[in-house]
Amino acid sequence: MNELDYDIVIVGMGLGASAIAAHLSAIGARIAMVPGVGCARFKHLDGGTIAPGNLESVFGTSSDAPLHAFGDTHAFRRDLLEAWAVDRVRDSTDIIDDFADLCVVPHASGQLGLQEESGDREIVASLIVLTEGASPKIGIAAKIRTDFEPEDLLHFGRTILPGVEIPVPVAGEWRTSWNMPAWYGAIPHPDGAIVSASARIENLMRVNRDGRDVLADFLQSPIAASMGLPSVADTVGMELVPLAPPAKHVVVGTHRMLIAPDANGTIDPRSLHRLTEVLASGAQLGAHIAERWPHFSDWEDAGVDLAAMFTPRRTPYHDSSETGFIEDGAAGNSRLLRRLLKR
Repeated sequence: MNELDYDIVIVGMGLGASAIAAHLSAIGARIAMVPGVGCARFKHLDGGTIAPGNLESVFGTSSDAPLHAFGDTHAFRRDLLEAWAVDRVRDSTDIIDDFADLCVVPHASGQLGLQEESGDREIVASLIVLTEGASPKIGIAAKIRTDFEPEDLLHFGRTILPGVEIPVPVAGEWRTSWNMPAWYGAIPHPDGAIVSASARIENLMRVNRDGRDVLADFLQSPIAASMGLPSVADTVGMELVPLAPPAKHVVVGTHRMLIAPDANGTIDPRSLHRLTEVLASGAQLGAHIAERWPHFSDWEDAGVDLAAMFTPRRTPYHDSSETGFIEDGAAGNSRLLRRLLKR
């Protein structure tokens, strides 16, 4: 097996991960970023709003950022902004973007190893920072949160409506046609309006519906009609996201593995500004690590030994049926996940 050795490996290549890497570049540690196993196939259907100054405070520039001004608001498509952010840290961080299907295992050296499912390569690191957004939230929450309940989860439907123009970002609440409380958001973008709709997963499961149904219902609602949105979307992506913050909301982890705060449910997924929060929390965690590297003894009581969560077998969070739900292996003891896996 080919081993690559680093001090710190960041799993995930989003806005929060890039913010962490930007701060760690100042401490002289050898840093790598690898892709996560999150909802990457749906990121092109997601977006938000962010001020250029937020990017400048972390990356030192907002030049060429894929932002589009609508009055005082700057909107973005998520996949394009995240790719821009990764490019900002390439000079100080090794980007290993062909490292796929990874699992995390204890290494004989006492460090952690990230292995490819094929077993051809392994990255050994003193510290792994997991920033995979929605993906680890479910498994982590079900494993270590004693207060975890199905009501903590939202299921989203997301889409881009090509050629549709809306003047400003908007978000709100409505009740579905089957009388269920739900949330919607719409963001202007040159590619077309980016629209999302969500409801609590426990409510959806009671009526055998999911995020796609919520989005379809919203597009057929009087609210969507008043915004000039079409009643049908051609392409829909889904995502399952915790709504409530976890009991331990600052850092969950030990010496060797940390979970970025936004990847453990502290970011309200309904907010049009949530990626601003993700950027800020990534920058905060990056600064926290940089100040304490390589000594983490004061973090021992911050969480549990997350290495015990992983086995040599991959613990994926998606299935292969395009549903956006979770494969077995993520959290087998969770009542909610067992129910989802039967769908």
